[in-house]
Amino acid sequence: MALPKGRPLPLSGSDLLLLLILSLLTVRVLIPLLGLLFGAGANPLLVSMLAIIVQSLVLSGFVLWFVVRRRGVSWAELGFVPLPSGWIPKAILLAILALPLVGLMNVAVQFMVGEPLENPQLKALAPLGFSWFARLSMLFLAAVVVPVVEEIVFRGVFYAWLRDRLAIAPALAINAVVFAAVHGIPALIPALAVVGVLLAWAYERSGSIWASIVLHGAFNGIMTIGLYLALAQGLEI
Repeated sequence: MALPKGRPLPLSGSDLLLLLILSLLTVRVLIPLLGLLFGAGANPLLVSMLAIIVQSLVLSGFVLWFVVRRRGVSWAELGFVPLPSGWIPKAILLAILALPLVGLMNVAVQFMVGEPLENPQLKALAPLGFSWFARLSMLFLAAVVVPVVEEIVFRGVFYAWLRDRLAIAPALAINAVVFAAVHGIPALIPALAVVGVLLAWAYERSGSIWASIVLHGAFNGIMTIGLYLALAQGLEI
């Protein structure tokens, strides 16, 4: 099965640009702004959690109000159709295979720049002290909430819009690069682009956004659990 070709999404280039700018702003502005509001002594994990919640509400609210209600795009057109048989284990397997690919990309970037990569997201996940509630909450946000919202935006809307106009290869490439760049961490763009290609490919081949959601959720979940296990063993970030 492949991505079904129905009517082109009734969205203009300016509509897509507005959505991508909104995505970038919520990533680059929210955490610094919340950090200022809560002060220097604020728990970075809680600030990060609040930023994810606000970002998810803003982006999902925009899609619901603007894309679905004002532009008349149906949920089926956004990819919310039944997932073909066998795609859940396939998506999880892809998530597991993505881990060494991402690691290799990060090692390659680190080799080229000649210094360790800086990932501000890791510092936000490693506050002083330990709280099961906070860490399980972050795992839920990273493995469930973020994948649903980001897949709606970047695959359900953006990739589908590109596929109405381009062949698979350029649509995959553009979607992956923009997805990586919007995360706002330059050193991680190559690795995130690899993940973006896999997510869009899963959506393309399955014809259902649930495939990319499961893949995205499994990847984020494994990465988050792995980080917390490393922190429990004394890893310093």
